[in-house]
Amino acid sequence: MPEIKIDTAKKYDYVLIGDSHVQYWSTGNNSLNLGMTGQTSEQIKLKYLLLKDEIKSGKKLIISVGANDVKSIATNPENKEEIIKKCIENLQLIISENKNKFDRIYVMTIPPDFQVSFPYNFINYEDTFTSKLKINEEIRKTALKNKIGLIDTYEIFKNKTGNEYSIDGVHMNVTAYKILNEKIK
Repeated sequence: MPEIKIDTAKKYDYVLIGDSHVQYWSTGNNSLNLGMTGQTSEQIKLKYLLLKDEIKSGKKLIISVGANDVKSIATNPENKEEIIKKCIENLQLIISENKNKFDRIYVMTIPPDFQVSFPYNFINYEDTFTSKLKINEEIRKTALKNKIGLIDTYEIFKNKTGNEYSIDGVHMNVTAYKILNEKIK
């Protein structure tokens, strides 16, 4: 993991933690982006636990988990229920630890595939698709239960295909992030 520089005296406007769906998101100059490609919710939780004492406070926290947990289900379908349960537990831990540190917390659902990409087009695609829907349902419930903001990227982009909102069929592009920035103002 590359070295992360956190100004412990600073109150960031935005702190983003999660997978590649936040890694490429630019929210402005006074932001701390802790997104990293390929991370499961367990890895995101562990990164958070390592850095939590350095992140003193902020205006808005954005959390993105689940996409790489879905990838884990593609190769471990027999552990599907446990992976989903653990994903939501990891999300809940990050939320609970930050309720008093941030003015507003948002959780993101996993965005839809803008086009079905390799290897999902043949490796347990049905399991990964239904697992994504299930994790998103649980993320929505978690947001409601915790009375925090929801950025429902799945609903926002579910009828979008191709490259208008995506760089590669999976990850959002600048146009998509502009839409999300409007949701969190």
